[in-house]
Amino acid sequence: MTYDFGSFNNWGTLKKVAIRTPGIAFSSNARIDAEWKKLNYHSRPDFDVANSEYAAVEGILAATGAEVIKLPDGLGLTLDSLYTHDALVITPRGLVRPHMGKPARRLEPAVNGAFLEGLGIPVAGEISAP
Repeated sequence: MTYDFGSFNNWGTLKKVAIRTPGIAFSSNARIDAEWKKLNYHSRPDFDVANSEYAAVEGILAATGAEVIKLPDGLGLTLDSLYTHDALVITPRGLVRPHMGKPARRLEPAVNGAFLEGLGIPVAGEISAP
């Protein structure tokens, strides 16, 4: 069985998009302070600016007519969970959970995949190390 995810490129019509907002991924200035250096960020994210900018991005996505799916937080996720583009691979048969190279991101595919699977989007497989 195949699932209609739309185009498999970055310029086709967007039908659905899964995001995790800074309000969820960053959650607080205290979390940012605790994690940003360990995650090798070049500078400390500004929580208020990130929320403001992301609200604009979310508005742009919604204006396309795409369904915007908001991913929740999950146990063990870090600030990096804001970057949802590479934490799942989309295929015509469903989602594939990759093996994330950065150890701090290894839980994202399972958390994101489980949430989307709960919405009826099938998980087609998983890539494991090495």
